[in-house]
Amino acid sequence: MQNPNILNDEERENKGLDTSLRFEYQIDWAIYHALDKLNKKQEFVAFVEFHEDVLFANSCTYSPTTKFELFQIKTTYKSYTPRSITSTGSTNSTLGKMILGVKDKSFENQVDKLCLLCLEDINFSNKIKDIDKDYKFSELHENDKKVISTAISNELNFTINAQYEDMIVFRKTGLKLDDSDSQIKHKIYDFIENHYGDVGSRPREIYRLLKDDLRPKSKHKNRYEYWEDCVKHRGLESKKISEDILNKTDQDIDQKLEKLITVNSQNLKKTESQIQRILNKIRAYYLFKMCIKPAALQTELDTFLENIRPQIPLDIDEENTYKMAVDFLDQKVNEMIFLKEYNRLQAVAIYEVFRMILDDEQF
Repeated sequence: MQNPNILNDEERENKGLDTSLRFEYQIDWAIYHALDKLNKKQEFVAFVEFHEDVLFANSCTYSPTTKFELFQIKTTYKSYTPRSITSTGSTNSTLGKMILGVKDKSFENQVDKLCLLCLEDINFSNKIKDIDKDYKFSELHENDKKVISTAISNELNFTINAQYEDMIVFRKTGLKLDDSDSQIKHKIYDFIENHYGDVGSRPREIYRLLKDDLRPKSKHKNRYEYWEDCVKHRGLESKKISEDILNKTDQDIDQKLEKLITVNSQNLKKTESQIQRILNKIRAYYLFKMCIKPAALQTELDTFLENIRPQIPLDIDEENTYKMAVDFLDQKVNEMIFLKEYNRLQAVAIYEVFRMILDDEQF
């Protein structure tokens, strides 16, 4: 027998709960979008509650060519129209607020996308119903563009010019509000399977870790004079996301390779203690190699290893071959700025030399 719910009276409005649920969804959507970018091997930094609900920069290192994507996320199941996104009351309209968020800002000309993200179809003349697809303002029906442009001109005394026609974007998201956590965990699992094969993984732990990394802390209210500090304290880099994912997969360097390195510790003139430290450094380098990274960096690494291999003095019949090969590669590796941090105790050189030896033995 079921008991009647004594708490079934109508609740007073709970804006705190609505705000909390909306914020959690924003974090989920940032992860959702980040995984799509990782699938395309794109470099980025993700920010939550920074100039907009979600902001992405297309580079971890700032330059005048760095581009920004800003997303205003609507978490009500409401179908928007040209008039509803430009209607004003006691405050500015939805689109008006978005424009004011970038208009006359120092980064205005570097904004690549100013996106209104909705859960439902967007009822323009040509209904926007395909999920996760961008529709630029410039592509809208002329009647819709006229309604929106006139309303924004009246509200802000601002003309939607060619720059903003290309910048303003509308999108219907495929991430459900009431099932976002489950969707993200499945998306993480699919990402791992597609990129690393059938390996053990912990999507639940990865999801919690990424949410915690993206969730703004109290220090995020600070303003940072330098881009590097802003990224460090307010953003989450694509490389960090990749590393978080890989660190929660049951994947390590080949056991045969580890054994080969260990048994040759004397030939390398390394102590057992040093070898264990080197293996830890090798794991960090291995994860770096496995991580999704910018295509240019991946190409540079692949080209370097391909070109250097014929030059390495490897002769397994020579007693000092291992030490000579490692010393030679170590010198070359240290000339590669992005590899130096992984090459302490010659870790990169040792890994690559013995991987070559192992590969040669298998053919």
